[in-house]
Amino acid sequence: MPFLIFFLVISLPVIEVASIVEAGRLVGPFATFLLLAAGVAFGAFLIRTQSMTMGRRAYEAMQAGTPPEQTMLDGAAVIFAGFLFIIPGFFTDLLALFLLLPAARRLIWRGVSFGMRGSGGTMRTGTRVWTEPPKPHRSQDVIDVDFTEVPRDGNNGDGGGRKDSPWGKP
Repeated sequence: MPFLIFFLVISLPVIEVASIVEAGRLVGPFATFLLLAAGVAFGAFLIRTQSMTMGRRAYEAMQAGTPPEQTMLDGAAVIFAGFLFIIPGFFTDLLALFLLLPAARRLIWRGVSFGMRGSGGTMRTGTRVWTEPPKPHRSQDVIDVDFTEVPRDGNNGDGGGRKDSPWGKP
């Protein structure tokens, strides 16, 4: 797994630079710059609009009595797509376009909900039904503590008690 992450960290900038160079060769440098600038502007627009509406949609879903997980995942996917649009290059723009497709977000939701099934819950039609394992029965709860007895006159036996302490006043 660390090798895969290292490979992605190294290969993603190389792929992005190669895509920019190839686009510059095909459509020209000025058009490539305009496409990259449009991608950044569109990404900022997506982040701004989704960050304002995602909380409202989740609140409306909770008010309707449905779990807000899928709504929040859709909003987070669109915000992540906005961040991918801001990264200069065309490969991340293609990934961002993929995240903007509702069918792709449904695939992501299925993958996430499949992971939730393994953790003790079952997923049915987008809602979670959790079945908790039974708790072990205890006859009594035990709290183990240590204590130190403090003399009532307020000092700790060495004669160095503070006279202005509110704890020593009767």
